[in-house]
Amino acid sequence: MGEVKNTPRDFSRGANLPPYYLSHVITVTSMTGAGSSSTLRALKEYLKGSAWQFASGGGIMREFAASIGMTIEEFSAHNLLNPNDGWDLKCDHELSARGRQNFTVIESRLSHAFVPHAYHVLLECDLAIRVSRRFNDLQKVTPNITSVDVAQMIEQRDHDDNERFEQLYPGCLWGHRHSQPNRCRKTYHAKTRNVGS
Repeated sequence: MGEVKNTPRDFSRGANLPPYYLSHVITVTSMTGAGSSSTLRALKEYLKGSAWQFASGGGIMREFAASIGMTIEEFSAHNLLNPNDGWDLKCDHELSARGRQNFTVIESRLSHAFVPHAYHVLLECDLAIRVSRRFNDLQKVTPNITSVDVAQMIEQRDHDDNERFEQLYPGCLWGHRHSQPNRCRKTYHAKTRNVGS
């Protein structure tokens, strides 16, 4: 694998105007709790037995977090303060490599940047809906947790992730330049409480 140069031009231009497209590569991107992991699971079930392969940045990072005894929220904060540990780069190189294979779905916050030659899907979801989705899951393991606690966790994780990613890969976050209408971009917005559940 060649050296990866982390400059704004690489990501902002690469995510908009890649020099080529693979016919069957899809990236799914969202903020915390918006349903990208659920979308990936649904696609895996729908395409079971087919040639499609699936990779999740969150799944890879959760495995890393568990290996050192942290929750994903703790791990996100840790990586912001300790970028030289290299966990992000390990995950990112793995996703980039998988994205060079056709018939692949990649789900992660930066999949649109690491796999620019794909059909990109952005899932958007109001904070209240994201809190509701995560609250139901977290309450099973932490009965005393409140919706305010969950909202703070989500906002803090989004902040930590955004800060960390911008430090590592300036210009990589999904912005208006990545969602201009064309044949390789699609944005979905959840307006009801059951969307993405």
